[in-house]
Amino acid sequence: MAANAENAENAEIERAVSLIVGGDFTPASMSPEGYAEVAESAVAQADAYLDAFERLYLGARFDAELHSRIHATVLLQLLAAAAPERVRALAASLLKQYDAVLVIYDQFPDKAMLDDVLPPRTANYLIRLSERRRELERLAEGP
Repeated sequence: MAANAENAENAEIERAVSLIVGGDFTPASMSPEGYAEVAESAVAQADAYLDAFERLYLGARFDAELHSRIHATVLLQLLAAAAPERVRALAASLLKQYDAVLVIYDQFPDKAMLDDVLPPRTANYLIRLSERRRELERLAEGP
């Protein structure tokens, strides 16, 4: 019985993490009350939310194209005060993975030429992932 309750709680936290990183986690796109409820729950259970993020988006489940569409920094910034060391470590880990994926991108002196060399979908996801990397770099540096 306890395992079922824990699984249900994990599933709820995973849904909340997906909402937070999904790009529409704002008071305007939700409601101010709904936004506050999710944000307060995340901060109160920072480790559980970071565990869920790791389960869903890191390790064997890391998908660079997916990371170009999600906003991991929204979750990490939200939880930075509650779990600063862990957030910095996750940001550093993500940066290593992004750097590995962006090796080819980084070697292009003129990023506008990406569309000439790569399929547009690939070029676009590399550009978005590079933007996400810049956000993570600021977060990994800390205050």
